[in-house]
Amino acid sequence: MGTATRQALYNMDDIYEDEEELDLDEALQSCQEDLTRYRDEGNRESEAETLEDMGDIYELQGRSDEALVTYEQCLTIYRELGDRSGQAETLMGMGNIYEDEGRLQEALFAYQGSLALKRELGDRDGEGQTLYNIGLAYENQKRYDEALVAYKQCLAIYREVNDQLGQGETLANIGDIYKSQGRWDEALTCVQQAVTLLESAEDTETLEWARELLAYIEAQSGKPQRQGLWGKIWGGH
Repeated sequence: MGTATRQALYNMDDIYEDEEELDLDEALQSCQEDLTRYRDEGNRESEAETLEDMGDIYELQGRSDEALVTYEQCLTIYRELGDRSGQAETLMGMGNIYEDEGRLQEALFAYQGSLALKRELGDRDGEGQTLYNIGLAYENQKRYDEALVAYKQCLAIYREVNDQLGQGETLANIGDIYKSQGRWDEALTCVQQAVTLLESAEDTETLEWARELLAYIEAQSGKPQRQGLWGKIWGGH
């Protein structure tokens, strides 16, 4: 089970919870059978890939401790093999779990390790994604200056690779930080751009949040044309 299967598992997470649990259990059983076979054969590369798949499944099931143990086993093998791409992806998975658990320093350490590897590999898409996650981790710690540095580096890459969704999400987050700092004009510019990009990318969930953020910023910056929208969104008058 490789990259395409892992992506399918993540996509399945958005469909039906009961079907997801059934399918994930079956996928996990299949991985465990594959893992036993690869270990018997001494196939270390396939063993690592299967452990990575299992870590992804555990993460989707909310079994964070098991996911971390599995990722650590996988990471050890990727290091033995000198597989930098595998190491980078595994560190990202570990960082995601640490961040979800509020272990932000550990998340940053994992993300920064992944970032270094992706830069060595010239993986610009992966570099952008990792910088975005680093920005989130800093923002969650209210380390806004460091978050802005990461987000702006990320934004430059998303523009380079023409990722409209990535640009929109990043600009919205930058605008949210400016809002927290009371930098209303800068916040307004960023979030207006974010809404336009997200409309083009057709990301409904993020677009809804960005529109609410924009309405709030416009209200706080004294923009009368959107005061009515702000009231409707937040129950004001």
